[in-house]
Parts: sequence; structure tokens; C-alpha cells
Amino acid sequence: MLKVVIVDDHYPVIEYLARSIPWSQLGCTVTAQCSDGMEALLHGQQEMPDILITDIGMPKMNGLELIEALKRINPLLQVIILSCHDEFHYAQKAVKLGVNEYVLKESLEAEVMIGLLQQLTEEIAVQSAAQNRNKKLQRVVEQSHSLIKTDFISTTLTGMNLNSEQWLSEIVEHGVDLIAEPYLPVLIYPNSFQDLKYRFQTVELFAYALENVVREFVDDHKSGISYRYGKEIYILFPFPSSIKVNPYEIIRGHLADLQNALKRYMNITISAMMHEPAQTPTEMKKALQALYHAKDQRFYAREGSVFKWVPYETSQEDIFTIYQNTLNDFKQLIVEERVDQTQQVVEEWMHYIQDRRYSVDSVVSWLLKMLMDIEIKYNFLQRTNTKYSSELLHKKIVELESLQDIEKFIVRFLLDKIRTASEIKQMSYRSEIHEAQKYVHMHLHEKISMEEVAVSLNLNPSHFSRIYKSETGETFIEYMTRIKMEHAQEALEQSDKTIDQIAGELGYDNTSYFIKLFKQSSGYSPKEYRYKK
Repeated sequence: MLKVVIVDDHYPVIEYLARSIPWSQLGCTVTAQCSDGMEALLHGQQEMPDILITDIGMPKMNGLELIEALKRINPLLQVIILSCHDEFHYAQKAVKLGVNEYVLKESLEAEVMIGLLQQLTEEIAVQSAAQNRNKKLQRVVEQSHSLIKTDFISTTLTGMNLNSEQWLSEIVEHGVDLIAEPYLPVLIYPNSFQDLKYRFQTVELFAYALENVVREFVDDHKSGISYRYGKEIYILFPFPSSIKVNPYEIIRGHLADLQNALKRYMNITISAMMHEPAQTPTEMKKALQALYHAKDQRFYAREGSVFKWVPYETSQEDIFTIYQNTLNDFKQLIVEERVDQTQQVVEEWMHYIQDRRYSVDSVVSWLLKMLMDIEIKYNFLQRTNTKYSSELLHKKIVELESLQDIEKFIVRFLLDKIRTASEIKQMSYRSEIHEAQKYVHMHLHEKISMEEVAVSLNLNPSHFSRIYKSETGETFIEYMTRIKMEHAQEALEQSDKTIDQIAGELGYDNTSYFIKLFKQSSGYSPKEYRYKK
């Protein structure tokens, strides 16, 4: 329904029009009946009408002033002026304001108004159809332009053959004049994208929304030229030489505005990596490719940060030298159900990794192996269905793009395992069984006797032995030995510790006895087990 506002300081005129016109049949509804221009303007600012019917001579604000004010808000506003004989000299100004009809009040008839309104509604329909066609055409043009720019940046980033003259002619068409001045390339990318995928459902939908916001706040404001590549945006900012202003500060200001806009409109956080300014095709292509390949530097950057690209070297140390210690720490969190300390322990290990700057690929391999070991080998969870297959876990981990993403993922993973362990405890017929197993994990590096465990549970050793066997199908000593041998296998696989060291760390002061137990458990001697792996 088209919205109509009637304005006249003579109420009978308003009442006559409101009652005598079949508004709904014309596809219209009267949204306001105002007695002066100021009242109508305030209403129009809140709810702009499609059609305005107004008197000219009114208190506070006359009709012509009202039309001029509303036309500034909606240039397509359709207007019918109601006038008396002595105000006819206003007609010339009304024409300049684009008034559609000028009606004398003394000849005002319902049939005349109905005819005029029919003409206006038809004209509005034609304008609306034309606007829709223009919008569709504009979208087609924008999409075509976006695809051209995406193809251009893709060719540049992947290093496909494109001679400098052709490349320069194409980038000029996008509004980048490298001959006139240098440009500073910036890569912006979303943080915690694994979580964003669930909100936006598809990468394409997210990328489209991101591109539109960036275009509005960068390209449309003439502050830079943006190029979408996948879910990321490359922006070229003009970098004029000036002693009066610092171009870096100006660009940082543009990026801060963009970050605020994306937070406000899409509720996402982005980081930005800036290169040095470039002015030749060769310099610009090298700069863009450097940003594209800076996976390791991005991995260690803080979420929401704006930072400069630098040549980034990762550590040559083997991350798997910390594997066993990290695995033990994480398992202990689960065994002892230390929910309140999980974040702190994970953060400490992430700081350790941050300080040493291991390569992204090595961190991903380290994390995948560790979490699969926890998922599959951890004894408390062996009686439940594995939540993550190796394929699913690998898929989730390779999507993590920063150390902060990995930290969040590990914390969620461990808390999930702690909840599962707690549920198993609650489902157990006897909590004493859970507590006894927990005791083993907490005192793994000590000698453990069944008697001391029974005492810690305030149970008679014989009674404890019977209920443990009845509940689990194995004796407590068999359980304890199995857990220690599993840890021995992990130590043989993941470390260079001697057999004597491993035996001592598991509470065995007699290495020969340890070797005997290990062979009974695995079918191999410790030495054979290490070399078979």
C-alpha cells in the first residue's frame, strides 16, 4: 500500500478527503493527517510518504517549505497542492519543486482527486519498475566488475604469466594509477572463520557479505580499491608522498573504520596485514604474493590486529620433542577433571609454541596426533563411541588458521572430554571404581599398591579387590599395569629416553621386572617395540 499524508490547517478539508476517497481501492493508506507543515515534516522523517497532499498557507511551516524539505529526503515524492485563489502566484515555485498537481480548493471534488491519485499511483508503479530494473542492472554490472577484479587478483597471486604492460592496463581500469603514485597493499582476513562458517552457512555467502561491506566503506568512499579472493580481501590504498601527513596513519584509520563497520554490521573480527608501498607492476605483484604466502606470520598474529608484513622465519626445532609432556598435561586435566585450570594449562603451552615459532604445518601435525591419541587411547573413553574419526578431526584442525584458533579448539576439546569422563563416573554403579582409576593416573610415576588405594577410599583391601573385579572384569593390579604399559609404549614411541629411565618414571626400580611386564603386555621387549615402530 502506498503511504499518503494529508496536511491542511482547516480540519474540514482533511476530513472530507479522508472520508470521500476510496483509499484502499487505489492501493493507498492515509498514514497521517497533519494540521501544519512542521508536524508533517516530523512525521515524514520517521515514515516517509509516497504521496503528499498539502495546503500552502499554514502556520509554523508553509506547504512549499514542507515540499522542499521532504523532497531533499525523497526526491521521488509525489505531491498534490491544495490552494486558494489568492495563493495562485505560488504555482510557479510549485512547478520548480516538481509538484505533480495544483488544485484549487473551491473546485475540489472527490472524482477529480480520485483521477489524480490514479495517475500518481500509475506513475509510482512505473518509477518503481524502472528503479527495480536499474537496481538489477547495477547488480549485474557490479557482479561482472567484481568477477573481473577477482580474476585479476587470482592471476596476480598465483603468479600466472601476465606481462607488465597488460597487467598495468588492467589495473588502471580498476582505478589504480601506479604511474601517478605508489599504493600500499593490505590483506584483510576474518578471524575464527571455523565458527563463522556455521553462522553464514557457506563460504560464498560470507565472502559476498564481506565484499559488499568493504566496497561500501573503501571503494565507495574513494579511500582504496578492493579485490576479493576467496574469503579474504586485498586492498590497494593510495600512498602519496607528503611531509604534512603520515600515510600509514591515514590507512590505519581507514582500517579501524572498516573493522568497526564489520563488527557492527556483520559481527565479525578481522585482522589486517600491510606490506610496503609499491609503484611498479613487479613491485606490486611481489608485494601481493608476499601477503598471500605469509601463512606463518598470520598464524601467530593476534586476532583483530593490524600489523606489517615482514620476512618471517620459523623454528627448525622439532615440535615433537614436547609431545609427551604436553600429552601428559592434557590427559591429567581430563583425569583430574580440572575444568577451572584447563584454559590456563592450554594457554601456557600456546605461549611456549608462540615463543618458538614452529611452522604451521608442524603445529597442525603435532595437534592432530595428540588429539587423536587422547580421543582413541585415553582409557576412560575407550568404553564410549569415538566422537571424532581421524578424517573428521583432520578436517577440523586444518581449518584452524591461527594459534588462537588452535587454543580455543583444544580448550573445547578437553572440556568435552572432561564432561564425558564425569558422565561415565555418574553412570558407574560404584564411584569407588572411578576414584581408584583416577588415583592411578594421578600417581602414575610412583609405586602403587592396591592396599594404599583401598585405604585412600576408606575400603577394606579385600572388599575393594572383589568389587573392582566384579565391576570391571579385571583386577585392580591388571588395570594399573595396563595403564603403565600404555604410557611406556608412548614413551618408547615419542622419546629417546632409555629403558631404565622409562621404568623409573613409571615407578619400577627393577628394570628386569618392568621388561617382563612390558613383554607380557605387548608381546615385545621394550627394545624390540621401539625398533619395530
